[in-house]
Amino acid sequence: MTGEPAGVQDLVSDPDRWRTVGEALSKARGDAQQLDEKMRSQVQRVDRAIQTAERFNDRGHILYCAVTLPHAVPQQAANLPATLQPGSRLDFDRHTMATHAAHELDGTLGDRDVVFEIETGRGMYLGRSDTVDDTAHLLPRGMRSRWSRQGRGDTVALTAVSAGG
Repeated sequence: MTGEPAGVQDLVSDPDRWRTVGEALSKARGDAQQLDEKMRSQVQRVDRAIQTAERFNDRGHILYCAVTLPHAVPQQAANLPATLQPGSRLDFDRHTMATHAAHELDGTLGDRDVVFEIETGRGMYLGRSDTVDDTAHLLPRGMRSRWSRQGRGDTVALTAVSAGG
């Protein structure tokens, strides 16, 4: 990942920092003002970088992201909790890494992970798909999505419904 602003590179290249910032944002329900000054500054730099990238993007994407559930993934999609059924809404309170190619997630999935398919025009492309199989895409915090349908296998389809962030 080259070419993205330092705040983005610092966040996405350090798994410990990614986890710490994500957990802090979740605890604060996405309110960066509740973070310590250093973390808030980094979150706001990343927010601005994503907003800048979005200004130059005029097309939509189908993206895939893995989300870890607090429990094992049910064998049947119909057995997912009501919050993960078609028509329910999901708010992303943290920045979310996604990819344009679902197979890139295969090596990262555990028994509590579900893959979300997200249709959106939001976010910032970070991939290097011209040289390797890397289609990374960073989604903004504060996105709201609505389940539109059950997907195939462990994939649940979402449609972005507003431009929070």
